[in-house]
Amino acid sequence: MKTTFTFLIILMLSFSSIYSQDLVAKWTFPTGSASDVNPDGGAASNTGKVFTTAGGTSSIDFTKNGSTTKSAQITGWDNGTDTKYCQISLTTTGYKDILVSSKMQSGGNNPGPRDFKLQYKIGDAGTWTDVANGSIVTANDWSTGALSNLPLPTECNDTALIYIRWIMTSNSDNVGGTVASTGILKVDDIYVYGTSLTGIEENYFENNIAISYNKTENTINFKSSINIETVELYNINGSLLITKNVNENSQKINISNLSKGIYIVRLNSAKGIATRKVLVN
Repeated sequence: MKTTFTFLIILMLSFSSIYSQDLVAKWTFPTGSASDVNPDGGAASNTGKVFTTAGGTSSIDFTKNGSTTKSAQITGWDNGTDTKYCQISLTTTGYKDILVSSKMQSGGNNPGPRDFKLQYKIGDAGTWTDVANGSIVTANDWSTGALSNLPLPTECNDTALIYIRWIMTSNSDNVGGTVASTGILKVDDIYVYGTSLTGIEENYFENNIAISYNKTENTINFKSSINIETVELYNINGSLLITKNVNENSQKINISNLSKGIYIVRLNSAKGIATRKVLVN
């Protein structure tokens, strides 16, 4: 529900045109190795920042399959309410209007922790504070426990050091029992975006993206002079329908199984994100 609500807020701000920001940092865990602890994209100032866990969880296994490539898999969540979490550190210096997206999956043969919330802390001496609409309920899929473009408070703008964490809020697992030490949680596709304050970074997508519906082929087509990393398709209610790893400048999405109506295409790139409204008729 919170994914839908947050996405609709963004659509109301820019529904008739395009929404575009700069990539501050991302963790998509593409290599399946220990180097995935560091961001694989974003501002150069975040190159050395890390994804980590705390509170007594297991070490992170980066070799397991994720939403697109690999993911960060973690166990040891038993008795972890309000103490066990995973987190990222980053700087937002030079950026405002910070947005956070992430995906969490638990379950399979080892049901994992179900309930989390997103919090932030400014600097090492700061206080952990809840992010509005940041509650997360996970399941054995990559969509139920997803956050999409959740706004952080203005306090997080243009700040030298911020911590963002996903902390357990109950000891329940995703099938209704109590999470065991073997319970699995996977994290993937963490994206942090912001609007540049310098005026040097451009909103490239505004002039370099074209999206259209091809009724004959029953596809949504897009083309850009900038490499597109992933594409997501939402219905008008903000529910995620399709997600695809692209890593090229043009692509077609087959939508033959979708009904007529208005859909939202969201494109992710190292230069930012962009959304467009598409009418399928």
